[in-house]
Amino acid sequence: MSLTVNIPKQDDKRKTIRFLTVGIIIAVTALYIVAYFNLKHDVEKENILLNTVQGANTQWKSSGKEFHLWSAISYFQEEKTIGEQKVVTSSLKEKVSVLGNMESNLEVSILADSSYEDDGSKELFFYDPKTDYENLPQELNMLADMNSNTMAEVALSFDNSYSLTEIEDILGSKHVNWLWVDTATDAELQEMNMSLNEDNAYAGDTTIGFQVKGAGFVSHGQVFLDKLKKLSGDEAYRKEAELVLSGISKSTFPSVKDIKVRGAVISGTPEQLAAFMKVKMIKASTIGTKIHQI
Repeated sequence: MSLTVNIPKQDDKRKTIRFLTVGIIIAVTALYIVAYFNLKHDVEKENILLNTVQGANTQWKSSGKEFHLWSAISYFQEEKTIGEQKVVTSSLKEKVSVLGNMESNLEVSILADSSYEDDGSKELFFYDPKTDYENLPQELNMLADMNSNTMAEVALSFDNSYSLTEIEDILGSKHVNWLWVDTATDAELQEMNMSLNEDNAYAGDTTIGFQVKGAGFVSHGQVFLDKLKKLSGDEAYRKEAELVLSGISKSTFPSVKDIKVRGAVISGTPEQLAAFMKVKMIKASTIGTKIHQI
């Protein structure tokens, strides 16, 4: 009696190994392609930052993108407009891997050239018209002591909330850079009034509003609403956007007629801004960034 043992042929082994190798390569390639497209989507999605509605007299701009084998990097710059000049106030670097991991590196500093005056420049603050404060700054009065070659941004807080048309009629548009929109909820105002002191001011980088460039505040207001609508359509920003929208109009999606303005940022030389000292609706004023006029 003989025992027969079937031994796989060497060729069969090679075919099996080759099949498994090809299968692994295809699977890894497919996963990489899917991950890379997700990566590109995540990077493009970060452009939502360019539609931000938060931060007084600031605007984010894309300064480039880099795509690598396993990651992508987005670069952004935050700019202030002071007079006719642009000042880069901070930069942001965001790195996204194909696995979806994200790293952010924010440099908060003035990156502009030597035109920036670091002495005396500070953050903008706003004061709500419905809140009673113990002390209110009147820094518009300090313009008279500034060098005539200095340009400054000034935060104006009003004694009431005004429509876009009213604001443009009163302030004009030539030196107005940004408008502070009234989005205050009843709960927010109640919290503000629990402790009435100067610390209840709104820091400029937390305020909600929009840039204005020349005449046509109503049209700028519509762009602002369009940005909010876009933000509300993104799950990551929906809650905050809807909270802002409900602060503008509690019943329906707001129109430009519903937008009320409770403050603004103006900029220019002391001579250019002197006329604002006579505007009676201004409740408080604070000076922020100052630069040398080029």
